[in-house]
Amino acid sequence: MIFNTALQKTFRKRDRRYWCRVLELLMIYADYMDAHKDLEDPGPNCHAICRGLAKLIPHTRVIDGNFIGLKHVMRKGKMHIKLRFAAHTWLMLPSGSIIDPYPVGFMSTNPVLVVTRGIYKPFGQGAYMPDKSTTKAHVTKEVLGKARELTRLIRKAIRWKTKQK
Repeated sequence: MIFNTALQKTFRKRDRRYWCRVLELLMIYADYMDAHKDLEDPGPNCHAICRGLAKLIPHTRVIDGNFIGLKHVMRKGKMHIKLRFAAHTWLMLPSGSIIDPYPVGFMSTNPVLVVTRGIYKPFGQGAYMPDKSTTKAHVTKEVLGKARELTRLIRKAIRWKTKQK
């Protein structure tokens, strides 16, 4: 795997180990669901995924808030940029780094380890704004149920994977 060398010094080794663990759990879950087509995927969203993973990965914290995006709009013949927000949830590591297992705006097979220090911070952490009103508006009983189901399925997938070896 190739890592962005410009960001190497902004992350701690432990951050990469957390990122690898999140990736590992998501891949085990995907393999398990592929092998058990009779199971219904709980259809989790970012709010449920982060809560489920945080139960399985010690020392991670769930952060609810907004992800900032830019929209280009034409006004009076000139191009302008308008800020857009998407309710979002991510994981915070003990170091303050962010892991986004379900990033907004693009399809990724991997969780994203987000830079939170140095000159690239505005392009990483700068797009993540904690906001407790997101929790109130989006973390429903249904989301909490999906998080519990996801955690249960990942635990089952880990046991299944262990038996495969």
